[in-house]
Amino acid sequence: MQLENKLLQMKDNYFIHMGNDHKVINFKIIGDTVHLVTDRSWFEIPVNKASDRLKDFIPTEQPKVPVNGTSPVNGNGNMVLYQEVKDANIVGTLIDNIDQLKKGNLDVKKASAINNTVNTLLNAARLEVQIKMGGK
Repeated sequence: MQLENKLLQMKDNYFIHMGNDHKVINFKIIGDTVHLVTDRSWFEIPVNKASDRLKDFIPTEQPKVPVNGTSPVNGNGNMVLYQEVKDANIVGTLIDNIDQLKKGNLDVKKASAINNTVNTLLNAARLEVQIKMGGK
């Protein structure tokens, strides 16, 4: 019952898993397997390992970049993702994560997921700039 409650809390919410944003769409427990459906993937997790595996899904806000990989442009023709990455305190976040790791307040899996997400954002912003500049 505790597992089902956890899955109900995850439904319709956003998570980072393995460096990718996921929105949990639905789930179903069939026999000894949890079927977890997100907007990116379908996970089949053994019930006896589900508690540990669900810890790999880190709660996050709704992603700013649509899943299809397109980058929205605001009414002024400016690149939204580039501006948000530029305005974000990414260096501060990474330094804070390093400090949290040193203190033992953040586990390596979560730190790795954060690092992968930051790299994805930076690469997407870099690509957006390259496209805006004509592929240079």
